[in-house]
Amino acid sequence: MEEDCGMKGEIFPFGDREISWLSSRDPELGSFISRMKKPERKLFPDIFSGLVFHIISQQISVKAAETEWKRFQELFSPVTPENVRCYSPEEIQKAGTALRRAGYIRRIAEQLSDGTINWEALPEAGDNEFDDAAFVKEITKLPGVGEWTAEMILIHVLKRPDVINFKDLAVRRGMRMVYHVPAISREFREFQEPRPGFHTFDRPFKADGQAGAGITEDLPCENEVSGK
Repeated sequence: MEEDCGMKGEIFPFGDREISWLSSRDPELGSFISRMKKPERKLFPDIFSGLVFHIISQQISVKAAETEWKRFQELFSPVTPENVRCYSPEEIQKAGTALRRAGYIRRIAEQLSDGTINWEALPEAGDNEFDDAAFVKEITKLPGVGEWTAEMILIHVLKRPDVINFKDLAVRRGMRMVYHVPAISREFREFQEPRPGFHTFDRPFKADGQAGAGITEDLPCENEVSGK
């Protein structure tokens, strides 16, 4: 994803120390890492723009999401709650997203700009005083935001180091490829093994090169499909 797609020039800080630790702790993953270039994950400048992009991205390919996001910015810049709330769901749909998702985006913009949600209380990148699980529980109260979307915000906005998107199809495909297994469950040994501070770092190595990155498998979060 390019900087002109509305992401920060800043790259998620994949450090050599973390990569070396993963490689030494997990030989199968280490062998895979040695054949890949260092991943680059560009960041979003704020929670709202991150939410818009990842709502657009739900269950579509990366290429399609990037196209819709670029179009969204062309039509509705600046991507702020105060500006986006001025447009109807039908107008937002012109960016290419589904009408239901356009409605989610409009409702989130309203809730953030009118004080229904305390924007100032939401954490910022570098804020280490909040609990990831508590953040996910709170932000999934928003319309159209489920566990997958919340976890992407933790990674691509808040730079949290210990997140893995189990419901991301590309991650699961990557894990099957790395470990040569037909299926991945939450009880899978490599998934359950404690890796404090490094789950986010192994995610891109397992996801890179997998068609359909960003597409959730057959386990979409309830409020991402129910129209909450």
